[in-house]
Amino acid sequence: MITTILAFVLTALFIFLSLLHIYWALGGQWSIEKTIPEKFKESFYSSKSKTGFVLATFAVAFGLMCIAYLTAAYVGKMRSPFSHSVHRYLLMAVSGLFFLRAIGDFNMVGLFKSQKVGLFAYWDTKLFVPLCFSVSAAYVLLLLL
Repeated sequence: MITTILAFVLTALFIFLSLLHIYWALGGQWSIEKTIPEKFKESFYSSKSKTGFVLATFAVAFGLMCIAYLTAAYVGKMRSPFSHSVHRYLLMAVSGLFFLRAIGDFNMVGLFKSQKVGLFAYWDTKLFVPLCFSVSAAYVLLLLL
């Protein structure tokens, strides 16, 4: 029962995040200024590099939707061509990626970032790092249950 609830919450979270990225890729502006490091804001808002950011945002949305699918398939709520053990390894990788994102690059993102000033740095510390640690821990728990 707890496995199903945890998988449902994770699946819903990743569907929401995927839809949010699609919204941004289609030109939505809500909260986007909090998600871009100050170093990249000028190039993000220039028309020259806009196509690259749109494509990258769609790619992230696709990846997040794939994670939602893998999570639902792991607990048997969706059909999958992969075995249960393949799902298990893929979700271990997802957990590891989110743990690494939470730790960061020791520069602009993560717990040990050196650039701690600015709107992105604030939201990275207050929301993105705790969210990434929580997602990583939730997948560890899901895989252990």
